[in-house]
Amino acid sequence: MRIVQLANLVTPDSGGLRRVIEELGAGYVAAGHDRVVVTPGPQPSETVESDGTLRITLPGVPVPASGGYRLLLGRKAVATTLTTLRPDALEVSDRFSLAWTIPWASERGITTTMLVHERLDHTLSTFGRIRTLSDRIARFADRRLGRTIGEVVVPSRFAALPFPAGAARVVPWGVDLDRFHPRLREPSRPRDRIRLIMIGRLSREKHPELALQTLRELLSQGTDCHLDVLGDGPQRVTLQRAARGLPVRFLGHLSHEQVAHHLAAADVALAPCPAETFGLAALEALASGTPIVVPTSGALPELLGLPAGRSALTPAGAAASPQRFAFAFAVRRLVAIDEATRREAARRRALSYPWSRAQEALLAQHTRGRSLTPAA
Repeated sequence: MRIVQLANLVTPDSGGLRRVIEELGAGYVAAGHDRVVVTPGPQPSETVESDGTLRITLPGVPVPASGGYRLLLGRKAVATTLTTLRPDALEVSDRFSLAWTIPWASERGITTTMLVHERLDHTLSTFGRIRTLSDRIARFADRRLGRTIGEVVVPSRFAALPFPAGAARVVPWGVDLDRFHPRLREPSRPRDRIRLIMIGRLSREKHPELALQTLRELLSQGTDCHLDVLGDGPQRVTLQRAARGLPVRFLGHLSHEQVAHHLAAADVALAPCPAETFGLAALEALASGTPIVVPTSGALPELLGLPAGRSALTPAGAAASPQRFAFAFAVRRLVAIDEATRREAARRRALSYPWSRAQEALLAQHTRGRSLTPAA
């Protein structure tokens, strides 16, 4: 079977969306299927990778102030490419400018799947000024998507809430349990200070400023700590200015291996985004044996097995109101727990999220009504 993964807003250095596409795709290849990835770029290109993946880049339109993201807006080029590829299954990761490909492919007998990676209402409220209007627009768009496309796949119960009943199938993403592992932590040594870490895109919708505010609050209370910020984005310069005089390191974009070592070395990971639809970085922290502090809203409490909307503490992490006082209090409560206990609990939560589970679920989605025999 030939599976085409079509996506926008993906660059070689991008984060969560690209990770999901690559991890799912690795499962397709391992199962013996043909895999093709089609994404936008500055110029057309076509390469075949060592595992047999065909990677096609089509010219995309730059998204202003996005850090290099592009969109495939030329329908003719996309349709021509898909026609040439003749996929058996099409997996689309853009509910906006690429949604038209779902009915287009369905009319041609291609099995289709739309992956929705964001909550539209929260995205609009972040950049819009009128929350009520944003909510109305989002509800209309979500209902329309559910009616015109049918079933979509989302990574959490939180992400499924806006869709009509039965229109969204929840398939949680996963984590590489071998790459992100507590064994990467250095041997025990005297603790001189609490090591905090935040990983993610430094952009407005991710609320990275809360990590700096939490650090400042902890310091004002006499807690010796420092913060490592991993990732890049349009707010990096602003955040660096705000962090002057604070014990903060901005490490930028790092390799997966480097990220894994930093996560294992940290005492607590901060995940400040209140509207995360899954939380790959938070899950990677748990897999590394590092407990997390998350907002009470969004999908992040689901990773800890906690109900949304309520402050709570477990040895693996804490859910707190997305404010500096609450986050700082949660950090102090976590580090008061025996270190071995909290690290073991964090790792145990992550064990429920192997990538194989998501890969198998999506393969089942792609093979509906088709033979399960891999491509020759």
